[in-house]
Amino acid sequence: MVTPATAGDFGFLVKNEGPGAVDTEFSARFVSPSGVEEKVRQRVSLSSGEETRIPWSLQGREMGAWSVEYAVTGTADGEVKKKVLFGYLEPAGPNDTKPDFLLGVCAHSSRVSSEERQREIASAGFIGCKVMRNGVGWESIQPDSAEQWKWEVIDEIVTAAEKQHMQIEILLAYTTRWAAPPEKQKSADWLDWNRAAPDMQAWRTFVKAYAERFRGRIHLWEIWNEPDLEGFWRGTTEEYLSLFRAAREELKAVDPENVVMSGGFATLLNHPSRKKNPDLQERAMMTLGPQMDMHAVHEHGPFDRFAQVVDGVYADFRAKLPAPVPPIIFNETAEHSLYGTEKAQAEALVKKATFARARGAVGYFWYDLRNDGVDPTDPEHHFGLLTRAMEPKPAYIAFNTLARLMVPRPYLRQLDAGENRWFFLHGDNAEKLLVFWNEDDGSQNEQILLRMPGAARASLVDINGNSFPLSLAGDLAVVSSGRTPQYLLAEGAQTIEVVGRLAGPPRAFFGRPGAEVAVECEFFNPSQNPVTVKTDWAVPGTMSVRRSAAPELSIPAGSRALSTVVVKLPEGENYQFGRDGKLRVNYAFSGLPYSGRILIPVHYGTISVPADATGRAPDITLDRRDQLVSFIEADPHMVAHRWKDASDLSAQVWLRAETDDLVMKIAVTDDKHFQEGAAADMWRGDSVQCVLVLPEQKGSWELGFSEDNQGRPLVASWATPSGWQDCSDKIRVDVEKRGESRVYTVRMPRKELGLTDQIMRDGFRLNLAVNDNDGVVRAHALQLAPGLVANKSVNFAPYVTFEQIPVPK
Repeated sequence: MVTPATAGDFGFLVKNEGPGAVDTEFSARFVSPSGVEEKVRQRVSLSSGEETRIPWSLQGREMGAWSVEYAVTGTADGEVKKKVLFGYLEPAGPNDTKPDFLLGVCAHSSRVSSEERQREIASAGFIGCKVMRNGVGWESIQPDSAEQWKWEVIDEIVTAAEKQHMQIEILLAYTTRWAAPPEKQKSADWLDWNRAAPDMQAWRTFVKAYAERFRGRIHLWEIWNEPDLEGFWRGTTEEYLSLFRAAREELKAVDPENVVMSGGFATLLNHPSRKKNPDLQERAMMTLGPQMDMHAVHEHGPFDRFAQVVDGVYADFRAKLPAPVPPIIFNETAEHSLYGTEKAQAEALVKKATFARARGAVGYFWYDLRNDGVDPTDPEHHFGLLTRAMEPKPAYIAFNTLARLMVPRPYLRQLDAGENRWFFLHGDNAEKLLVFWNEDDGSQNEQILLRMPGAARASLVDINGNSFPLSLAGDLAVVSSGRTPQYLLAEGAQTIEVVGRLAGPPRAFFGRPGAEVAVECEFFNPSQNPVTVKTDWAVPGTMSVRRSAAPELSIPAGSRALSTVVVKLPEGENYQFGRDGKLRVNYAFSGLPYSGRILIPVHYGTISVPADATGRAPDITLDRRDQLVSFIEADPHMVAHRWKDASDLSAQVWLRAETDDLVMKIAVTDDKHFQEGAAADMWRGDSVQCVLVLPEQKGSWELGFSEDNQGRPLVASWATPSGWQDCSDKIRVDVEKRGESRVYTVRMPRKELGLTDQIMRDGFRLNLAVNDNDGVVRAHALQLAPGLVANKSVNFAPYVTFEQIPVPK
């Protein structure tokens, strides 16, 4: 790690450790956090034992996670080379503050050497971590008998954390072998005894001893980990309730100030490991909630799913709990960084922690501090803020910025900037902080006008901590909002208000190969007088302009106007389905201090169906990891059910227009077919889901197709546009078995759906997904576009057009 205090001294030390003089070449290639490359090359002549410094100051360069590959050639040992990841940041810690919101991390420090333990704990304190969910399990403290106590490791962890001004949250778990039921102790599967309900007296003795040893030093206690999942708790619900009651009694007897939280519950969603105790969380919170100091919850996964669950099932569930309702704490929740998604992981950290606080959480702990391994295909090895080699990932830097900016400032409220726009206001009388981002696919990079009365100055800060001055026009300022979160600091501001969108695309733009598409940018005049907006459009080289936009727009006071350019999209190899072509529009308001640049994507998301012919290529193929939605990726007990490749689950789809029907032939490759549900619940098993959105219809058609375990075709209709009738009884499904795979031929009546010849030619929106369940759980799905199997939205669904419509006989 490099800080501003040491940035000027950064560089390389090259030493000749050989017996003779050397004349070598040193080279290095740096990659900045934003992807900019810089190279260094220098001749180095050194006598034996001599060393030299090659300076490369970081002053004036951007903060964030850097990489450098360096090499020395011409040595007696040949080429010496290495790649190093390093971070450049202004550290948020360690500090002795006691913020109301607990930003923490999970760690497994008991599994490593003493030296590594110290480095792990120091690395957490360095970025302002205030709580570490860490500790030593019962099976390690009393491994062999009730008389045995091994406190050395946890003593070291607590002492090291105190030096970093961090609290330790102790996870009280798991069952030591000798305290398990006698029949479990003999099991060949260690989980049978380690996850079993323990002897209650032995449990009480363990908890009491732990609490007494660290009285006044540890205050946060969690009673078991994910007891709602069989992978971590193999006792009954009643046994867990007894376990919690006993632990709470012992902890409060030792120190009434101890904070006793529930076991961190994994989820309220459908999960295979919840089958043993399907209502454990519900019963625990209904029965014991008023006795709990905190309601601990996990919920791994991306931000959109996290927000949907927290605002949905958890909000509904907690509204029904008896008073007093304990505050919620998300004490183990994260997202992995597999397959080059390190930047997205960092963004998810900022979004989930900020959102959790806004929804009333008293804390958010990232899982986890350090990657658990180096397997490039195992998600469990890629949750860390640090690599296994203790090198910083972008999420480590993002955590630091979050701890430095968001955590110390009180949360105030969420601002209304429109659907899927997340704007959260924090601050005090001295300054205001806005944390904001935009999840709406059709309005990325839109320009938002903000009012900040009383602001003396303002700045934008990225998630790496880089600060940029923000121009103020009186008390107004313009920010660009996209998927990557940003911070806005306004010194002296009384508040921050959203005035509205100053400029941006009004919707998402799609087109088929070679199509002419009108691309629009909407501008808003916030003043009380008419204004003129000058625009200058630039298009990618693969597109051509068919009609240029007017160079100026006249906009009345308080009104909106569109600048429109018509472009022809590329064809052939330049049109790659799922990619974007980006247009750029520069704008400037005459007489107002507003100007900027907006990138507007045109999605290459139109499927053009050719005339039907034997042997033609499929219109849709589902077989890529970027199409995957996994429901079990974060569960280490579900490794065997993770999606591996196309042989595990994939699909090819051919579309065909007939006089009376829209025909879909869906060839699903699966390693095991399983469908035991009724038609309405088919999505839980192997099945096909599709959604159709037709022009002029209010709403969408959401349909499903499958074959049950008895060989009967299933059809479901989950949604119907307003004013239209359910036509599922008129949909015909033929199923061809190919081992465990299935080929569905689905005929949907065009008249009942409203699919006229004109709509078939001009296009309608279609999304499609295949679900996979190998008999244990709906493990994952492959979907053509986001918004079907989770976080329902038709905004991402591509368009389908048909080149040939059959003539009625």
